[in-house]
This record gives sequence, structure tokens and C-alpha cells, in this order.
Amino acid sequence: MRIFLYIFCSVFCLACDKTADIQLPKSNPKIALTGFLSPGLPIQITLIKVQPLFGGSTINKPLFIGDGIVYISNGNDTSQLNLSASGEFYEEAIPNIEILPGKTYYVWASAAGLPPVSASCTVPDSSVRSFSMSHYASKTDSDTTFYISMVWKDIQGQSNFYRIYSNRQDSTASNLTSHSYQYSTSYYNDFGRDGEEIQTSLGQVSGGGSNTRHRYILAGLITCDENYFRYHLGLETLNAGDPFAQPSSLYSNVQGGVGCFGAYLQYTDIFKVF
Repeated sequence: MRIFLYIFCSVFCLACDKTADIQLPKSNPKIALTGFLSPGLPIQITLIKVQPLFGGSTINKPLFIGDGIVYISNGNDTSQLNLSASGEFYEEAIPNIEILPGKTYYVWASAAGLPPVSASCTVPDSSVRSFSMSHYASKTDSDTTFYISMVWKDIQGQSNFYRIYSNRQDSTASNLTSHSYQYSTSYYNDFGRDGEEIQTSLGQVSGGGSNTRHRYILAGLITCDENYFRYHLGLETLNAGDPFAQPSSLYSNVQGGVGCFGAYLQYTDIFKVF
């Protein structure tokens, strides 16, 4: 009985061993638009020609669009952005349209042979303006690992999204070095904890500092909109932070194409260690 069962299974498996002829969906090139607004900073919008998923693109480097037309508006006034000297983005170094907290902005872009795109975002109307920080070092025979954690009070009564970063800056008699702390995640939100304290995971950085005369920690807290949050979190988790990887699986709020148009407010502080 076992012999017949073995023969039956073998024949069945061989019969199923066929080459699949699956026609993948066709896709046309699109514009990938990315830009993030913040009060007091230049407006910069990047346009890249991409081939969305199933497109079979073999492009290994971004194809910046240099013949595009980009407009930005606050709903009342509209301004056209200029191509930068590098040809890698469209900008207004000194914005004609002032970027303000709580305001909504719109962007439109087009380029020859590609569908036009559009998007909108609203700058957060308030941001966290203070946070506390704890840091310590764990020394072994071969190395020293430095740890850091940040804590802040969530803005109550609204949905909030955050991004953090911190750098250890060591100065010696001759130079200044900077070391970025690495976190298990740099992104946080207040889901289920509105108005409560939010504490980060431990950030860490190893080595250095034997001849250090002074040490500072530069820490930053970004209060961002959901567009900024979801797009950058996707880059961190899906594409290891590569903004020019295939964007089809990333969050997008761009109509007619892919990419992200978002906004943020930023607060930084410097802490002296010694």
C-alpha cells in the first residue's frame, strides 16, 4: 500500500511541475514627488521619473526631472518654483508664500510625457517645545557604549506624530566629531496615550571619546503631519531609508503619481555633558 501511495504522489508532483506563464500588469512611468514644508526653511520639491511595481525597471539611479513645472499655493496665492543649480529639485530659497503652522498648502507638478501630479498637506499647528533627556555609558574592556533616552509630554486633544534624532558631539584640542545615536525606532505617535508622557527606546552609540575635552548632545524632536510620519516610517522599515528605491509599496498622498508631500515643526536642544 505504501509503495502505491509513493508512486501516486510522485506522478502527481511531476504532473504539477509546469512553467507558469503569468502576464504581469503593465505600468507606465510616473512622477514621484517628494517635499516637506516647515516654517522658516526653503521650499524644495523633488521630481523623479519612476516605473511603479511590475514595470520591470532596471534603473539603478534616480532620474531627476529637469524639465518639469512646479507650483505651490496656500489656497489664495500661487508661486512657481525654480529648478535648483544641481538640477535635483525645484525650490524657493526665500519662499514667496510664507509657510505657517496650521495652514494647508497645495502643490502641482507636470513634465513632458508624464501624467500631472498634485498633493496637499497641513502644517501642524503646534509642536512640543521641551523635552528631558537621560544618558549614561556602559564601559567594557574593549569599548564604551553610550545610551540616551528622551521623554516629552504629548500635545493633548489632537492626533500627534513625532520623529526624534540625537548626536553626540565630542571636541578635542584639534577637532570636533559627531556620532549619531541609533534607535530601534525614531518614530512615535500618541495613539491610546493622548496627553501622556512619551518615552523613547534607548538610543546607543559606541566608541570614541578618549581625548575628549568637552561633550555635548544635540537632540531634536520633530512634530509632523501624518503624511510625513507614514512616508518616513515606511522608508525606515521597508527600504532601509533609501528614498530612491521602488516607491510602489510606500505610503503616498500624491494624486496621479507616487511620493509624499508633508509638513513638520522642529525643536532642537543642546545638552552639555562635561
